[in-house]
Amino acid sequence: MIEDTAWGCGGKYDDQYLGTIGDLGTFSFDFAKTITTGEGGMVIAKDPLILEAAKAYHDHGHENNPSLPRWEDSRSRSGFNYRMTEMQGAVGLAQLEKLDEIIASHQRNKETIIQKIKESRSENLKNRIITNAGN
Repeated sequence: MIEDTAWGCGGKYDDQYLGTIGDLGTFSFDFAKTITTGEGGMVIAKDPLILEAAKAYHDHGHENNPSLPRWEDSRSRSGFNYRMTEMQGAVGLAQLEKLDEIIASHQRNKETIIQKIKESRSENLKNRIITNAGN
């Protein structure tokens, strides 16, 4: 099962991190997501063979054989150029260090919004509050 975790980086379901429930977890680091690198994303997998295939796919199908120079590297499959730049990687690592703080901020914002809706005069809004919405 491929798990789309584009908006759920750092979130949990039944105390299990999103992206780790399926066989393969995908994450988006688009500018509007929980953490960002401007563009790009990440894939995690339980099976090392699936992870190696994903690594090759994102890098023109290269197998990244350490005993061969890059221009002679072998390919066992087709692939595309989905590599992030080193600068994007550095931004992503800095964002990961702040992930707990970012999630806590999102949860505070959620509670503020819910409280403001409860204080509003709009019965329509009050009736739409989902009290056990995901965190």
